Amino acid sequence: HIMSNNYFMHRITGGTNAHKTSQELLKNGFLSIGWRDFSSNNFLEEVKNSGIEAINNKYTELEWYISRNRWCLWRFVKQMCKGDIVLVPGYPNWGSMSLYKIMDDMVYTLDNLPEDIQPIEQDIDLGFFRKVTVIKENIPRVNADDKLYRRLKIQQTNSCITDLSTEVENLLNTNQIDSTPHTEPA
Repeated sequence: HIMSNNYFMHRITGGTNAHKTSQELLKNGFLSIGWRDFSSNNFLEEVKNSGIEAINNKYTELEWYISRNRWCLWRFVKQMCKGDIVLVPGYPNWGSMSLYKIMDDMVYTLDNLPEDIQPIEQDIDLGFFRKVTVIKENIPRVNADDKLYRRLKIQQTNSCITDLSTEVENLLNTNQIDSTPHTEPA
């Protein structure tokens, strides 16, 4: 049984040119999210002091439409905490998912990338990073029960899925099986 505060689903498949880089980062123990234009230690300090208002203000400052997806950044930098469990759908391949644990409460930005992260190229929209450790990788998507499978269909970058903690825990007890559909020979 994993002891955890919260459970999150977090996609690393979006972002301009970011897919390959976010997969490499995850392989090296770092979960990532976009918002490159927001990425600074000063911004994180503002979020710590002002909450979601700091995110709204940054949107306004950049003259961006304040979109609902800002809550995904909020979850990543403020709600995910040390010990939380993160389910990453579509990693290492589309038919699978993997489970990770958040290692600490540190949120890295482009200002303070750890030495084991290569500088992120200018055209890649990644700006925030969390240290994670593997719990179980390459779990076939078909191993998710109905409730979890339905939640995996959410298209936003991340969501809190603590209400499905039992369903997530059950993935630890599933055997790795081939998730490719089998067809009978003609």
